Amino acid sequence: MLLGGRVLVVDDAPFMLEILAEILRPHFTHVLTAATYRQALEQVEQGGVIDVIVCDVILPDGNGFKLLEQMYDAPVPKPEVLLVTARWNEEDAQRAEELGAIGYLAKPISVRELRTCLAMFPGKRERKARQRTLARIWVVDPELRERLLSFEIHDISESGTLVDTTGPLPLGTALEFEIVYGENQMIRGRGRVVRVQEPSWLGASGSALQFDWIESPDKLTHLIQTDRGPELGGMPGGSGRRQDDLAH
Repeated sequence: MLLGGRVLVVDDAPFMLEILAEILRPHFTHVLTAATYRQALEQVEQGGVIDVIVCDVILPDGNGFKLLEQMYDAPVPKPEVLLVTARWNEEDAQRAEELGAIGYLAKPISVRELRTCLAMFPGKRERKARQRTLARIWVVDPELRERLLSFEIHDISESGTLVDTTGPLPLGTALEFEIVYGENQMIRGRGRVVRVQEPSWLGASGSALQFDWIESPDKLTHLIQTDRGPELGGMPGGSGRRQDDLAH
C-alpha cells in the first residue's frame, strides 16, 4: 500500500519515534519526525505540504489534540491526523473523531491497526488534487525542433519538475524540452521521466521529470524563487528546495 506524499511522526519517546517512522517509511515518499509539539509546528510551517501527521497525544510541551485542532482550522490543504495514546478513553476517542482525526489508537499500536487507518483516510474527505501552475513545458522533437506536446508545470526544483500527464510520457522516456514562462521567456533542457504519479487527493496526476541538462541554470533558479508559493514543494517526488531533489 504505497500512499506517497509526506508523513510527520510526532512522539517524545525516541524508540517509539524510530519504530513508527520505520513502519511508515514503505508507504510514504518522505517521513519526517518531531519530538515535541513545537518541533511539529515548525515542520508544518516550513512550507512543504505534509499529507499525514501521526502524533502522540501526550507531548512535553503540548498535546496531540492541540495539534489536531490547529490542523482542523488550517487553510486547505489540511494534513490528515492520526492520534496515538497510552491512555485511551471513550471521551477522547469521540473528541478525536469530531475534530476529524482519521484514527485514535491505543499503545502498543499494532501494525495492522495503523495500516487500516491509513488505508481508510484517502476517502475520509473529498479533497481536490493540489495543483498550482507555475509555467508550461513543451516536449521538442530533437531533430525537427518542433514542439510536440505541451504540459503544465505544477512544481519545480533546480533538478526536476512535475508536469501533468496531458499526453503520454512513459517511465524512462528521454526528451528535450522548453520551459516557457512569463512573457515568452524560455529555458531549454534535456531530461528523463523517473516517476509517474496517478491522480489522488494526495496530489495531481503527473510525471516526475529529472533534468540532465539545463541551458540557463540562473534563469531556472530565478523562476523557482519568484514563483514559489506556500503550496510549492513537499508533495510526492521531493521538496523543491534541495538541488538534488526532484520536485512535484
